[in-house]
Amino acid sequence: MKKVILRIIDTNFNLLGEIDDYESLQFIRRFYSVGEFELHININKNNTNCLVKDNLILLGTSFNKVGIIMYRENQPDSSGNDELIIKGVTLKGIMNRRLILPTIDGGGYDTETGTTETVIKKYVDNHVVNPTDIKRKIPQLVIGQNKNRGIQNTWKYRYENLADKICEISQYTQLGWDVILDVENNRWVFDVIEGRNLTVDQEDLPPVIFSTNFDNILSPHFIESSMNSANVGYAGGKGENENRIVEEIGDKEGIERIENFFDCSNTDNNTDLTTLGIQKLDELKETKTFEFQIDPDSTFTYERDYDLGDFVTAQSKELNITMNAQIIEIKEIYETDKVNIEATFGSNIPNLITKIDKLKTKNTEVPTKLSQFENDSNYDTEAGAQEKADAAENNAKAYADNSLQVERDYADKGDKATLSSANKYTDDGIGNVQNNLNTHVADNTRHITEGERSSWNSKAEGTHKHTKGDITDFPISLPASGGTADKATITHRLYRHENESEDFYFISLYWTGNINGWRIGAYNTNGDEQANIHRVSVDYADSAGNVPTKLSQLENDIGAGAGTTIITSSNEPSSHANGRVWVELL
Repeated sequence: MKKVILRIIDTNFNLLGEIDDYESLQFIRRFYSVGEFELHININKNNTNCLVKDNLILLGTSFNKVGIIMYRENQPDSSGNDELIIKGVTLKGIMNRRLILPTIDGGGYDTETGTTETVIKKYVDNHVVNPTDIKRKIPQLVIGQNKNRGIQNTWKYRYENLADKICEISQYTQLGWDVILDVENNRWVFDVIEGRNLTVDQEDLPPVIFSTNFDNILSPHFIESSMNSANVGYAGGKGENENRIVEEIGDKEGIERIENFFDCSNTDNNTDLTTLGIQKLDELKETKTFEFQIDPDSTFTYERDYDLGDFVTAQSKELNITMNAQIIEIKEIYETDKVNIEATFGSNIPNLITKIDKLKTKNTEVPTKLSQFENDSNYDTEAGAQEKADAAENNAKAYADNSLQVERDYADKGDKATLSSANKYTDDGIGNVQNNLNTHVADNTRHITEGERSSWNSKAEGTHKHTKGDITDFPISLPASGGTADKATITHRLYRHENESEDFYFISLYWTGNINGWRIGAYNTNGDEQANIHRVSVDYADSAGNVPTKLSQLENDIGAGAGTTIITSSNEPSSHANGRVWVELL
């Protein structure tokens, strides 16, 4: 391939100039979506003054390789020369300038039914070629003959980008689209295009195989991803909760099954719901992309043996990949001393712009859902909402003005009196505090004496006793056992462990505060539990009402060989063997 000549024309097909001494050009063609280009050229070269917004660049005589200029910038290059950078989109990018608006009788949508080609061309006709509003018409554009290619289906949109939705429909059936120059009739022709099957699995046409084994590809880059994908969908139509209609799409099972939910709340019948669910599920299919550079001098010639949209076979021995895939993007790179071709096969990996566009699409659904509230008592028309907003603004201004005047009046009339009152209040307050302090110092009954402080501190730091007579308010019965306060005084009994002759301990029944129930534990005279010494603690999982019965069973509850034996009697035994504990029966 040779470096291509660029022809600059205006929208009325007037040739403005030609350029062949540019520094570099990247021209990207895309089968489903809008392509783009970027041109770098020294600003002092011929005809750079023609590179202005909305003019077209034509690559040689390839009328399907046309770009519309949308961006111009100058900056110094690596050598310090003033360089002009020109960017834009392929001519099909004019579809980005239109939205799909609801038709007059479409119930808030533009709904089209037919083959893929019929539907796409109908949307272009409605919103570009023959729109209801003549200001939306692009006079240069015409639509190619409808060949009814694709599959029968129904699509409905409102206030969504036309180019994005054409891309969505075409991807669903693997049909592309383009806008081509018709220089004989001075027209731009919109048409649907269909790729050829050039894989090894067919015999009608010579197969095209790109393989590392044939040395006709360079820098292979393969991506296979199921992240953020789905193969089973639940499409939810109109209705609420259990009354909402839902259709299941897809039949994958087990670990391979990846589910997602699609909000199709504007659809009220099962047939349309299934169709819409299939369309949305197709957008989440697994991504498989193979990118590589194609040797321009290889066996196969670009645009003769293969072209954008064709299905070919791609292989990589190192990656163990063989796939029949469609060429969905071709990047032509023209530089001073070389020409490169880069191709993308399969499905594009979504980039940041694609994700943002999807978010924008979700946002355009909001007017759709708002239209469902027209019968709601809280629904406002645009005019009604604006009227309320204006009234609220006026009320706010009036309130602010009135408040400001009140503050000014208060400041003018009340400052002196207010200041005088404040001074008087402060002086009186200081006088009162001083009088109280003087009285407090002179009268010992109004403050704590040194002796009182010492007495209180000594009691807080020491130990002391309270007898039953000191307590004037206590319960007369114990709900758990029906006992009395007198009996409560003998619920603890001392015992002495044989090998701990110097210390006395007591046992206590207490609630653990969790599902274990009650516990019987032993404590020293300081109240510290001594379970590690005598090992007599035991947990009960039963209710509190069963514990007194099980107190006599403590030995059995501990279990044989636990190292502790419980001796129950009214009198303390004369001696204990090591590991025995005496419990006084009450």
